[in-house]
Amino acid sequence: MVPRDWVWGSNLRTVLTRSCLALLVATQVAVGVGVFALVEHFLWRTSDGQLLEAVRSLWEHRPAFMQGENSELPGLRPHLTFSEWGPHFGQMVAVSVGRGLVRIYRDDGALLFANGPARGVPDLDAAAVAKILSPGSLPQSMNASSEGQRFHILCLPLVARGQCLGVLQVTNSSEGVEVQLRKLALFILLCSLAALVPGYLWLLWLAHTLASPLERLKQTALRMGAGDLQARTGLGGGRNEVFAVAAAFDSMAVRLQASFQSQRRFVADASHELKTPLTTLSGMAEVLQMSNPCSDPQTQKALRTIEREVERMNGLVSDLLELSRAEEPHPQDVAAVSIHEILDELVEEASMRARTVGCECPAELAVRGPESRLRRIFGNLLDNALQYTPSTGTVCLRAYLSDSGMVAVEVSDNGAGISSDDLPHVFERFYRADHSRARRSGGTGLGLAIVWSLVESLQGQVEIRSTPGFPPEGYPGQGTTVTVRLPACRRP
Repeated sequence: MVPRDWVWGSNLRTVLTRSCLALLVATQVAVGVGVFALVEHFLWRTSDGQLLEAVRSLWEHRPAFMQGENSELPGLRPHLTFSEWGPHFGQMVAVSVGRGLVRIYRDDGALLFANGPARGVPDLDAAAVAKILSPGSLPQSMNASSEGQRFHILCLPLVARGQCLGVLQVTNSSEGVEVQLRKLALFILLCSLAALVPGYLWLLWLAHTLASPLERLKQTALRMGAGDLQARTGLGGGRNEVFAVAAAFDSMAVRLQASFQSQRRFVADASHELKTPLTTLSGMAEVLQMSNPCSDPQTQKALRTIEREVERMNGLVSDLLELSRAEEPHPQDVAAVSIHEILDELVEEASMRARTVGCECPAELAVRGPESRLRRIFGNLLDNALQYTPSTGTVCLRAYLSDSGMVAVEVSDNGAGISSDDLPHVFERFYRADHSRARRSGGTGLGLAIVWSLVESLQGQVEIRSTPGFPPEGYPGQGTTVTVRLPACRRP
């Protein structure tokens, strides 16, 4: 069974190449083994057939005195037995086969004739002779080896006038056939290798042709997932299913881009339109407070509530506008910005709010991007840390060059932590945790979502670590650390 990782643990091009190459090699091995086996069988059958034909010709044309008939030859008795004339027939076979080893066994298993030493050829016992002489039996052939040499043995019965006289065993060296088989094996191997090279090149081309559209579709999907809604496959010209899927994907991408653009346009337009009435409401509330300073407390409380809610709505509209701008691509030819200068300004602003913020940042660190976006990223993180850290707690900014060559900025505090259930969702829009991001804090739930979108627009990364646990009011807790990584650049 093919291992699952061998198929699913590699890309499609590798899987196609491996599978087709394995199939090609298996086919070549099967064909090579089959051809070798057929030729080997044919060679041995041909060798046995030639030997059988020679022995039968000798047996049929043996002299009359060897057939037990009367003979007028002087010095020979007319009725010889097989034991008497059998050795003469064996000598004739030995002369015919050349260097082969010839043995003749009587029907009782006794050795009647041998023209040489055994040389590792197994002897036939009475049972083996009886089996060969049994009615309906055919000549038997086998291979044997001794002292590094291989032999081919052929055993056939000697029958005259319906009587089984004995068994003829002829042993020949198999060197000739094995030489031909070795040449055949070498020829099959060379032909297989010669066919494997162009076959492998053709498999590479086929795998590339089949996998390239899918790889392009994958890259386009990854680009869209990263926020590039203008990414397209451009593979609508083919006929097969892959090109049909690519065309459907491009069509879906067009509709998705139009939907996102419509949504962004709606948010931006709605935010702009809300700015004017909210400003008017805020101004009218201030005018009413100033024109009626002696009004009843209930009216003054209502006016303050209106002013506070209008201010909160203004903050929400501003965050929506900022989030809409963050999703728009920024120009790539922006100048390098010093991280040290931005963090120093944020620390100075925090000191004006009677809060001490630690800062550790080398002066040479710089990133490329709009300064306004960078200021909003770290400003939002610092405001979030100050908001949920008691006055007795500490907030620290730390910037350094990471091992991956990116500028990393950490915003750490020891305020109220975030539970493990809420931590995966803190970068979602309008998400609020039950404690650290309660609505009573006055936040809109968009601060960290804006950070996420701005960092992504700068090809950066952001992650958050926090230890759950909410201390009593006014006491430090376990704390939260947000790390932003942005591509570093040289400062001019």
